[in-house]
Amino acid sequence: MNILRKHSACLLAALLTAACASAPPAPPPQAAAGAEKAGRAAKPAERPATPRRPGTPASKPGEARTTVLDFENNVYFAVGSTRLDARGRSTLQPIGARLKADRELRVALTGHTDHLGSSEYNLALGQKRVDVVVRELIALGAWSRQIVQRTSYGNELGGEDDCRSEECRQADRRVELQLVGGNEKTDPPVPSEP
Repeated sequence: MNILRKHSACLLAALLTAACASAPPAPPPQAAAGAEKAGRAAKPAERPATPRRPGTPASKPGEARTTVLDFENNVYFAVGSTRLDARGRSTLQPIGARLKADRELRVALTGHTDHLGSSEYNLALGQKRVDVVVRELIALGAWSRQIVQRTSYGNELGGEDDCRSEECRQADRRVELQLVGGNEKTDPPVPSEP
């Protein structure tokens, strides 16, 4: 149990450090000036359906890219359930489509549970939830080899022992997804300034 906590703490520290590595580059001065002349406020280009944590830099060509999906892209479950509901399926559809379109893209899955139940029960439940997400991604066209991590932490990470409301516990009953690698060409194009 202590080993799991130590590894979990190291993994969490590494993820937080990577997420805070640097800020995204500012737009070139000519693009900002051109946008203001056109009567529009200069703002970063919007990119649909490619969630990134704020401050996570886009990778350079040749580097492995990592995209940590935000909480809207986690898959949530009911108490004690491994059943994937309609919301979970709709969350996984665009991710499955990206995996199908880019065979170099990989996904890591991490299962979590609320604090109800024993540690052993929660670890097993978290793993069953991860397995459900794996089956759904494969049904959507992902290859099994694209799913590089299938881990359950049960209630060891992020669970709040004093979490008494259903809404609070619901946030803990999830499978987190993290996309890694892939080809640059699979990202939606960034619109250029006229």
